[in-house]
Amino acid sequence: MKTIIRTKTFFLSAGILGMFLFIGATAPAATLTLTQTINQSGSGDWTQAIWGSPAASAIAGNDYITGTLGGVFCAVRTINTTAAQSFVGDSSILTNGGVLYLKNAGGPCNANVVVDGGQIIFTEAEARTCSLGVLFG
Repeated sequence: MKTIIRTKTFFLSAGILGMFLFIGATAPAATLTLTQTINQSGSGDWTQAIWGSPAASAIAGNDYITGTLGGVFCAVRTINTTAAQSFVGDSSILTNGGVLYLKNAGGPCNANVVVDGGQIIFTEAEARTCSLGVLFG
């Protein structure tokens, strides 16, 4: 008789544990927020390994912050091309001291940008039009 009670308790406990493991295995991955660690005020573009430590390229599913780095402003640049381009991260967040340099040479540029104290600077020498969708935080 005691064996039957222990077996029922064991199977009930194993069933509850299995439900928790299944729920944990199917939960969506958390979005990471990575800070820019390499300043691009002089050269480079947003496809390079400048995010986080160790530095890596941006990927979909994460948010990326550009702000003050080492006490000075920090910049990220778009690609200097006439071809269409997109920022692959979920969003680019410009905080105090953060700058987005639009270097695209007339090509369309797509990015989810949150301006929360940062700035966007169009650095092309020729007069061209630029269209942005920006959320000011």
